Amino acid sequence: MKEKAIQFCTQDEIADLINGDNRLVYIDDGYFETIGKYEDLPDIIVDLSLNFGVNKLNVYDYDKGNSELLLSTFGPFLNKCNSQVRKDIIERLEKLQKGTIKIKEYKLIDEVDLNEYFEFLDGGIDYARNE
Repeated sequence: MKEKAIQFCTQDEIADLINGDNRLVYIDDGYFETIGKYEDLPDIIVDLSLNFGVNKLNVYDYDKGNSELLLSTFGPFLNKCNSQVRKDIIERLEKLQKGTIKIKEYKLIDEVDLNEYFEFLDGGIDYARNE
């Protein structure tokens, strides 16, 4: 049986996400910090909990840094949650928790890779365009 692994974005995918129109979230599990798509939150919560043993997540709006907690979890369940975020994710989250739907493929941005991307840009080269 193949062991499941967290899928991380390549530098090109990081450029696309950072420069695109996707709403992004900053995810802190107490050990690692990653960035993911807002639309993938239910899948991320359940997958990290059930398949990787992550018991606590704190999720923030990426554009606002760590100033505004969107949600926190206990296992695959919401602990605290912004009311709008709850409305946006609860239907899919409940189906994932019950196992009536499967976790979809998603990718995360590792914070170290993101920092490397921004350092590369600070050098005056746009990695996404190889200029």
